Amino acid sequence: MMHSYKNISFILLTSLVLVGCASTTVKTTQHAPVIQSSTPFAEAELLDIGVDMFNPGITAQSAEEEGVFLQVRNAEGRFFPVKIVETLQGTGNWGVVRVIPGKQSEMDVWIDGEILKSDGEVLELNITVSDSSGKRWYSKEYQGVASKYAYDSSIRSLNEEPFQGVYNDIANDLIRYREKLNPEEIYTIRKITELKFARTFSPEAFSDHIETDRRGNYIIKRLPAENDPTLERINRIRQRDNMFVDTMQDYYVSFEEDMEQPYREWRRMSYEETMNLRQLRSEANARLVGGALAVIGGI
Repeated sequence: MMHSYKNISFILLTSLVLVGCASTTVKTTQHAPVIQSSTPFAEAELLDIGVDMFNPGITAQSAEEEGVFLQVRNAEGRFFPVKIVETLQGTGNWGVVRVIPGKQSEMDVWIDGEILKSDGEVLELNITVSDSSGKRWYSKEYQGVASKYAYDSSIRSLNEEPFQGVYNDIANDLIRYREKLNPEEIYTIRKITELKFARTFSPEAFSDHIETDRRGNYIIKRLPAENDPTLERINRIRQRDNMFVDTMQDYYVSFEEDMEQPYREWRRMSYEETMNLRQLRSEANARLVGGALAVIGGI
């Protein structure tokens, strides 16, 4: 009987200790740098990227249940795309990289995202990348964990983004996939983008140049003549459309700049609250273990 009590005591104590250790997380202030293509791409091989607004990942009801501020999460849905655009622009691996809400223009590559978690300590994003044909390149979850120094202005530069490592990982996966594509695939993606834009403005002239296959992806049915006057006119319209998109970027950059400081302060307070709650749970678990030891000692 005594042997049985000891076994029960050991199992109980082990379980309680494991509960106390379940929240252990390894954190680091270091992150992988962005990768530049091993060989620079010719201008004709540069793909343009559009980043849509991110899905906040919560509803008004779930936000209340989870204690998340819906307004903050919606603002993050505009903030993170700008950060990713800035990171991609800095690599020199791409053509035009822009935030385009609702995919209101045509781009070669699209990045869609959903915010899975954002509390100042942890950032989790689900990122889906596809090209203008509709082909999905990949879908992947990314996670970053801020260290205790992330919001300490005496140690960490206020200009350094705590989750820059997440954006770098997204950029690096993107260029790794891009480097697997051959010139013919790049040409097809760019041409489909051009023809989709042309079809929008002149469906009677370009509706039969592209079609969808059984998987729902666009394929080129036939190409217009090199000197097609209608296509040349539409390409001029596209240049003006690009100028409008560029103008809109100023708005998103200004939004990000205005949000930067108050958002950092909010993340700092959210981080501290998360740490305090974790400490309280740890202390409660320690008291539970202590009580269990007292019970075990009395058996």
